[in-house]
Amino acid sequence: VIHRDLACIGCMDSYGDYSKQKGTVWAMNALEGEDQLCQRMAWSLYELLNVGAASNPDNTESNLYTYDIFTRHCFGNYLDILKEVTFSPKMGEQFNYVGSTSARLSWDTSGVMVYPDENYAREIMQLYTLGLHELNPDGTEKRDPFDQV
Repeated sequence: VIHRDLACIGCMDSYGDYSKQKGTVWAMNALEGEDQLCQRMAWSLYELLNVGAASNPDNTESNLYTYDIFTRHCFGNYLDILKEVTFSPKMGEQFNYVGSTSARLSWDTSGVMVYPDENYAREIMQLYTLGLHELNPDGTEKRDPFDQV
């Protein structure tokens, strides 16, 4: 049983609601912390890299662990962020490579050839680095003679 603090106005509504708790903690860090720019950058990376709470909002530990990755690397190298996020439990949970095995392992144990899940590799290339379309040096999308992408 959660005992509500009657002196805390507005706190009663957020007990047990993860999204409200997360929003409140982030807002307090972003508004009152000494590293406001870092917190804003970390939040942008958290949303950009698609590891938000949508995949498992109740798993507070993996969500906070992932957010901590972004605060550690808020002004760092993008490759370092991708490396650490790749090995985080949240990405394994979200991109279903938690139970994925190598072809060799599945052949040795069951005698059946099962290919590993390559969804995460495609997502990294398509969504987070290369993008969907080829770009010109100025960042605009390359178009054919008929002005189609």
